[in-house]
Amino acid sequence: MVNGKPITLPLTRGTGKNPLIARYITLLPVNMLAVPPKLVTANGFLHSFPGIEKKADVDGVSRGALLNVADSLVYRVCGAKLYKGPEAVADIPNTDRVSMASSNQSVAVATGGLMIIRKSDGSTVNLDNWPPSQYFPGSAEILQSGSKGAGYDGTLQLTQSMVDKGRIKLTLTPEAGAATGAALDLDKIQQYYDQEPASAGTPYITDAYISGFDISGTSLTVSYTFNANGAEGDDNTQFVWQQVVEPTSLENAQYDIGEVADICHANGRYAWVKKGTNLWGVTDIDDETKPDRYRPFMTAEAYADPIIGIAEIGGDVAVFGTVSTEFFTLTGSSSTTTTVYRSQKAMLINVGIAGPHCKALADGKFAVISNPAGGRPSVYLLGDGRATEIATPEITDALTATDADELAKGVVQFFRYAEHALIVVRFASSVYCYDLVSKSWCQLAAGNGDEPHPAIDVLQEGVALTAGDIRYPRTGTLRDTTAAQYGETQPHILYSPLMNMPGARLFNLQLEVATGLTRQPEHIAVAATTDGAIFPREVTVRNDEPQRYDLIPCLNRVGFVKHNIGFRFRILSTTPLTVNSASVRPG
Repeated sequence: MVNGKPITLPLTRGTGKNPLIARYITLLPVNMLAVPPKLVTANGFLHSFPGIEKKADVDGVSRGALLNVADSLVYRVCGAKLYKGPEAVADIPNTDRVSMASSNQSVAVATGGLMIIRKSDGSTVNLDNWPPSQYFPGSAEILQSGSKGAGYDGTLQLTQSMVDKGRIKLTLTPEAGAATGAALDLDKIQQYYDQEPASAGTPYITDAYISGFDISGTSLTVSYTFNANGAEGDDNTQFVWQQVVEPTSLENAQYDIGEVADICHANGRYAWVKKGTNLWGVTDIDDETKPDRYRPFMTAEAYADPIIGIAEIGGDVAVFGTVSTEFFTLTGSSSTTTTVYRSQKAMLINVGIAGPHCKALADGKFAVISNPAGGRPSVYLLGDGRATEIATPEITDALTATDADELAKGVVQFFRYAEHALIVVRFASSVYCYDLVSKSWCQLAAGNGDEPHPAIDVLQEGVALTAGDIRYPRTGTLRDTTAAQYGETQPHILYSPLMNMPGARLFNLQLEVATGLTRQPEHIAVAATTDGAIFPREVTVRNDEPQRYDLIPCLNRVGFVKHNIGFRFRILSTTPLTVNSASVRPG
């Protein structure tokens, strides 16, 4: 330490002490995001988390939301209503948090053990079994027709739908002049058909034969012998190709769908978790309101832990248990005896999740809160067959101190703001935010910094970020032009490390904070601690003044340091602010 030379105080994380266990801890910034330097020679800084402006009144607090890429609209469940953009379009029972998924035809909501599916026509149905039996009356559809006299030779080009749909039949009706014979049906390929000789003057057909195979992209051709039998005129045989579907009755298997715990959508099907089991199911490819007709359920067999949640990633399905995460991919088989998905054993990760909403896809990996059943809970990034822990020891301590049932109600979400890629972890009354870009944590808070941040279910809606609310029936828009939360002052708190400076006298404690030309923080206060646990007194320092944008808040005299000292800066502001650095000068 050199007297007279200012010491720069890092503010991205401070040092404190937990007096209950006498251990040093990391003190995170509150409502301040770290911005890494854009040049090697430049310094990084901290910027205030965006404020919230009211967008609309809704039926209740936010219970879940998703962006439906099919119509580029945000769907939210607020209170007992499902909102499509600003419009309430369906009733959603219960008050619990919901899981949501969507296809190009519908939006599904899982609540109270049910999967409620709102179709694009506005109707609402629940996931349920097929009827025990179904009768299909059959049909006959003309595929192609023509006559010999018009130049048609009876050739039919096959398509895949023709091959799949049913039996193909050709009807030949001999004609010559004004005389017409009896119709002859050919309903099998590569088989000869003959008519009995008709009375004189009536034509008939013999040696009728269809050449070809029931393969899409090929052609069926016909040959026959036309017998005029004394009729005057040329061969004008009529050709009629028909698709014949026979009437059938189908007995449908009845499945125990169970309580729906979580849902997602992948490859044209909804998938759901059967609560309390290691089973998960998929809906039918032809009707997403029904389970697959033949093999709806798959089993997560790597471990015996029950499945907690499910999610889609790149067309595959990730299944989260209490101590494991297993990935499934399509089998590609059309057999009715083969499951739709198969497990990818090489991708198994030995980390589970605490609750169905304790996961979020963040830049190709899942950010999760792990389950206490797998050991000390923490925050992980899951991907590429491995788990990477990103939580600080203090966040892990907070997770460990939270009751398992309360932890199961936790929510993890991911969104982008400016140059930040933010993972927001919410549990109990705590909200933490991790930036994938700066690799740094902060806390998000309201009130005096002791209340959870109100914004939840943050989604990109057009060019704006919109959010629901955890306390009031409203939605909001995140704005970087304000730091206020619905007009109320937002706290911004920064901590310095605890420094060992025995016998030092400190002067000129400065905080370089910028808020603009005429706008100013409402309050800037600094408090000091000598043990890292207690900040006994706050002192107000000078703010920016109108037209004095270069005035740096400064506390001229700090005082005598016996052993250690650390600082806390608390800035109450309704305008956005940037903190570049803090410094103190030993005398």
